Amino acid sequence: MAISDKPANRRTATPYNTDVGELFVRRFNVVSIYVVVLLLLAATIVWSGIKTAEEVQQYHQDYKTLQDMKKTRT
Repeated sequence: MAISDKPANRRTATPYNTDVGELFVRRFNVVSIYVVVLLLLAATIVWSGIKTAEEVQQYHQDYKTLQDMKKTRT
């Protein structure tokens, strides 16, 4: 039996501090899917922030209109 540099067990081949992206590249070769998922997540977070800001602005405008209507009623 020859001595080889390769480990006999696959579990011992990957260190415990390996990045998730590196695991995808080594085992599944789908780093592009990983990047796409991260980009979609980032875009969703930005979109959510923009929509929240728009809704808050609309609320402030509606509240000001309501207060103006209350002032003109009395």
